Amino acid sequence: MYNLDMEALFNISTSIIVISILFRIAAFENQRWVRQRMSGIRGTDEFIGSLVDLMMPLGSALWYLFLIAFGLDYSFLSALWLWMISAVSSVIYSLVMKDSLIVWMISSLILLPLIIYLIFQTTIFGLLG
Repeated sequence: MYNLDMEALFNISTSIIVISILFRIAAFENQRWVRQRMSGIRGTDEFIGSLVDLMMPLGSALWYLFLIAFGLDYSFLSALWLWMISAVSSVIYSLVMKDSLIVWMISSLILLPLIIYLIFQTTIFGLLG
C-alpha cells in the first residue's frame, strides 16, 4: 500500500497547508464581497466598505510575499505545491458554496490574522532567522 506523506514529500507541515487553504477561501469570499460592492451593492458605513475593499489587495500582496519567503526558506517547489493545493481547494470551495453576507464578513475578519500567522512561519527573508 502506497502512503503519500505530504510533510516528507514536499517539506510542508499539515498545519501550513490547512491554514493556507483557509486563507485562500477567506480571500475568495472577500473578493466576492468586493465584487458585489463594485456592482453597486453598498452598505451605510463607508468606512467598513473601504476596509473591505482594502483587504483584497493587501491580502493578495501578503499571500505572494508569504509564498516567496516560504520558497526561500524551504524550496520554490514546495511554495508552488502550496499555491496549487490552495488554488484547487478554493476552486472546489467556490463550486460548492453560494454567496452569503455572513460568510463574507467572517472571511474578511479572519483574512489578516491567517496571513500574518503564515508569514511568521517563515524567517521573513532572514529577518527572524
